[in-house]
Amino acid sequence: PVGGIAAGCIQMDGRARMALWQIFNNHQSAAVPNTFFALRVKQDGEPVVRALQTEAVGPFAPMPSLTFRGEYPFGWYDFEDAELPVRASMEVFSPLVPMDLRDSAIPCAVFTITVRNTSEAPAEVSLLASARNAVGISGRTGKEPGFDEQYDGNANTVSQQEGSTFLEMTSALPKDAPGYGTMALAGVNAEMGGMAAWESPDALLGAFSAEGALSGPTAAKAQEKGKTIDGALAAPFTLKPGESRTVTFVLAWNFPNVVNGAPGWGGEGNHYTVVWPTATDTAREVCARLPELTEKTRRYHDALYDSSLPHWLIDRVSSQVA
Repeated sequence: PVGGIAAGCIQMDGRARMALWQIFNNHQSAAVPNTFFALRVKQDGEPVVRALQTEAVGPFAPMPSLTFRGEYPFGWYDFEDAELPVRASMEVFSPLVPMDLRDSAIPCAVFTITVRNTSEAPAEVSLLASARNAVGISGRTGKEPGFDEQYDGNANTVSQQEGSTFLEMTSALPKDAPGYGTMALAGVNAEMGGMAAWESPDALLGAFSAEGALSGPTAAKAQEKGKTIDGALAAPFTLKPGESRTVTFVLAWNFPNVVNGAPGWGGEGNHYTVVWPTATDTAREVCARLPELTEKTRRYHDALYDSSLPHWLIDRVSSQVA
């Protein structure tokens, strides 16, 4: 699970998918399609594109295999594909700093992807982050893919802010609606190409495969009630033989209108909205403070997992924290 204390969570699975979502004030898990990462590599000949998971995403072919290691609050995926001249890995976590409630309750997930050129020739590489605007999702779907009866006026905007690239996701829902809120995807401390909306997985694959970069509308809106849109960011770069590059993405959310428990005793609202009014506010702070938040979280991890406690006890203690 990734997500701050009392902020909901996204459950990562053994295929490196964001499989189950519980960030929308929902107890029952929801699925959010078209939210994934992908890798493009080109040397001589045609570029090769892979989804950074072991299950295909429409026309995006999967990685053949991976190894996973989980030591909460970190999870590490190492992807394996003998056809690629590079090796890719991904670290996933959300900040967890003992005795610091504020920094341990940030409604976000951090995805750090590292690509290393294992060949003897330069390689053109690009990383893609795609996200669905799921603001308003209720789980009450229609026969048509992507339909949800509570989606209303979902809109995306791509912008550069304080050195990072943001895909901001909003809706036209009234502020007192149960599903009202915001989401944000950020490329940390990097100017990336992006598109506020893409029409189909085939179109996205075509654009990403052709150039490794994305250019498109910086603002887009769903054209009818019940529909939403998907946006994406892409970071292209070139790796020399033996060289590696790391790119970090932050996914943040903000859904204020939760009812906790039965009416009369549970209270209403999420505390994180007092600290961060929107998901973009959250993502902006995480981008600015990422080295600090990562170092503090890693210090906690190392203190526990490098201790002399027996492995079975560490596993049980960390499971309760998770």
